[in-house]
Amino acid sequence: MRGWYRLYEDYSHDHGIVSQPALHDASVLQGRPIETTGLPPLEFELDAPDDAWLPHFMTGGTVLASDAFIATLRAAGADNFQSFRARLSIRGSGAVRHDYQLFNVLGQRGPGAADAPPPGAGAVHMFRRAGIPADLVVDDVVRDALAAHRPPGGWGVILEALD
Repeated sequence: MRGWYRLYEDYSHDHGIVSQPALHDASVLQGRPIETTGLPPLEFELDAPDDAWLPHFMTGGTVLASDAFIATLRAAGADNFQSFRARLSIRGSGAVRHDYQLFNVLGQRGPGAADAPPPGAGAVHMFRRAGIPADLVVDDVVRDALAAHRPPGGWGVILEALD
């Protein structure tokens, strides 16, 4: 039997996303595909020291994931997502990072259904939780991949087992 886990940003750090582009009718928090036509430049501003460690998964009205986080998901077989190259600038210094992407998980399940994948989707390794849009639900395959490939400083996420 597959185990399922709530994955969310570890909010114990003192910095994060402070400015983001308006995506118009698109949202990475609804579990639906985003049409790439008409997307604005994906430029985000962070409130963080230049040399700060950044979490690999950041929320705050949107979702950003590092290239390393996305590569680990893909290697684990999770492929029900879209990712779009983003530009992160650090408030104050103007330092720029190009190793993050706007991250859109496809698929959503309602309350009470977090223990199981969408019907007929045996290979789905993650989905978004309806009602808690910043949360993802991932299976033990993704959890194990994140544990096996944990970078220095960690991923900046919390994984909590679901009953």
